Amino acid sequence: MNSHPIQYFGPVYQEMALLDEVPFRVFYLSTRGVGETFDAGFSRSYSWDVPLLSGYPFVFTAAAEKNRFREPRQLNAEGLDHLLDDWDPTDVVVHGYVGADARSAMSWARRHGRGIVMRADTWAGRGEVGGLLRRLSKRAWLRATLTGDLEACFPPGIRSAAYWERLGLPKSRIFEVPYGVDSSRFHRPGPGEYERLRERLGFSRGLPIVAYAGKLEPKKGIRALLDWWRDTGRTRLQCQFVVLGDGPELAAVARAAPHFASAIRLEGFVNQSRMPDYLRAIDLLLMPSVRAETWGFAAQEALACGAMVLASDSVGCVPDLVREGENGWVLPAEEWTLWGERLETAAYAAQERRSAAEERGPVPPTHSTSARAYLSALRSVKTL
Repeated sequence: MNSHPIQYFGPVYQEMALLDEVPFRVFYLSTRGVGETFDAGFSRSYSWDVPLLSGYPFVFTAAAEKNRFREPRQLNAEGLDHLLDDWDPTDVVVHGYVGADARSAMSWARRHGRGIVMRADTWAGRGEVGGLLRRLSKRAWLRATLTGDLEACFPPGIRSAAYWERLGLPKSRIFEVPYGVDSSRFHRPGPGEYERLRERLGFSRGLPIVAYAGKLEPKKGIRALLDWWRDTGRTRLQCQFVVLGDGPELAAVARAAPHFASAIRLEGFVNQSRMPDYLRAIDLLLMPSVRAETWGFAAQEALACGAMVLASDSVGCVPDLVREGENGWVLPAEEWTLWGERLETAAYAAQERRSAAEERGPVPPTHSTSARAYLSALRSVKTL
C-alpha cells in the first residue's frame, strides 16, 4: 500500500515481480509523481522521468487522479475497500501509519482478520519532530493502538528497527528490508568517466566539487549552514559548490552561497534521469539536515556513485551506510562550528580519493538486494 508511485519503490516492485516468488499487488491512492503535480518542498510542479508503473501488478483507486492535488493526509480512500475485497490479500503491507492509504488499509485488515505488516522508517533521536511530551505521547499511542495489531515490521535500517523494538514489537517479528538504489544508473564511475563528466557538465578542473541535492526547505539545514558561514565571516572554501534542487529557500540560498565557495552553480530541480551523472562527477555531498530525516536517499545515491558524504546525525541512514573517514563523516546537527572545521578538509579529502580511484566503504544496497530481502521477509511472515 503506497499513497502514490514513488521513484525509490517502483523499481523494487519490478524486481520482486521478476523473481515471481510471492504474489503481490500494489495499491495507489494518488497519481502524484507520474502526473504533473505541484510540490511545496520544491516550489514547482514536476513528474518523475523514470518508469514507475511498468513490470509489476498495481491498481489506482477511483479517486487517484483527484488525489494527485491533495496532501497524503488528505487523500480520499474511496473505492479502496472494494479493491481489497476483490484481491482479498492474506496480509496488507502499509508504509507508515498516518496517511489515508495506511489508515484505510489497516482498518480493512482489522475488519477481515488479515495480517498488518508495517514498512516504516520512523526512528527516535536527534532532530525528531515535536517536543518531548509530544514524542512520548505518540509512542504511548502507538503501543496502545498499533503495535499489538502488527504481524511484523520491515524497517530499512538500524534506527527504525530499534524504534519498533522499543515500542514492544518482538525481535522475531522485525525483518530488516533495506532501501535500495538502481545500480544500472547509480553506480561508481568507470575508468576516466569522472574526468569526462566534470568536463561535460561544465565544471572546472582542479577545484573539488561540493554539492547539495534535495528540497530547499528549513528542515534540510542547507540555508542555515550557508547563513552561518556568511554571518561568521569565514573564508570562502576553494571549491565549486553546486545546488541540485529547488524550493522556498532558493532565493536565500542564492544570496548566501557566494560567501561559502569560490564558484557557485544553482542547477534547480534535477530529475532522476540526470541525477546520476552529477553524483558521479561531484566529490562531496552535504546533508546538513536539522530535523529527523527518516532515511536520506540522496546520501545513499551519492555513495553508490562513489562520492563521499558529510551528513548530520539527523539523517536516518548514517549508521547503516556511512563509515567515518572511509566514505564520509557524520557531525551533530546544527553544530555549525564543527561543520566549518570539517568542511575545510573534507572536500579535498574526497577529491583526492576520487582522483586516486579509491572507492572505500560499503556499496549501498541495490533494488535487487531490497527486492530479495522484501520477498524473504514476506515468506518469513507466513511462518509466524
